[in-house]
Amino acid sequence: MELDLRWPLFFFANLLLIALLRLVNDTVSLYGFYFCLPGLLTLLPALHVPPRWGIPLCLATALFYAAPYSEKIAPFLVVYGLGYVIFRQFSSQLRRFRRFQLLTALAAANTLLILIQSALLSPEVGILPYMQRVMVDAMLSAILIYPVGSWFIDLQYGAMQLFGTDPRADAPPQ
Repeated sequence: MELDLRWPLFFFANLLLIALLRLVNDTVSLYGFYFCLPGLLTLLPALHVPPRWGIPLCLATALFYAAPYSEKIAPFLVVYGLGYVIFRQFSSQLRRFRRFQLLTALAAANTLLILIQSALLSPEVGILPYMQRVMVDAMLSAILIYPVGSWFIDLQYGAMQLFGTDPRADAPPQ
């Protein structure tokens, strides 16, 4: 039985992206923006990792992502688990997509996940300014998906090749 090293590779790549997102969000939060990429953190595990490893991987990613927000971890678990399930459900279609199509589907799913996460985290009062900010954050995150998503997919596929797994055998076409 061959040892599958894809899930630890995705986990460490996800931790790297979370660290980079925290650095960027600390900087842009001064301007009132917040980038959120739950779709990007769950896409490739859903395409390449079986559910017995993929679901715990996405939930562990959610725990690391939500660490600064320790009082509200449940919405992050819901969103990352839902992201995995959505991408896993449509994985056969997503594997046929070219890079731009894949990133566009990823941007749409990411926006949906941001809106769900925001609804779960929304305050009881003062919802209108909160939702305006969420919409701006969702639009900026959708734009950010294209360059960051392309880089992140290349990073993860490069790591897979480095460890002897052929990502193109079961990956979306490039």
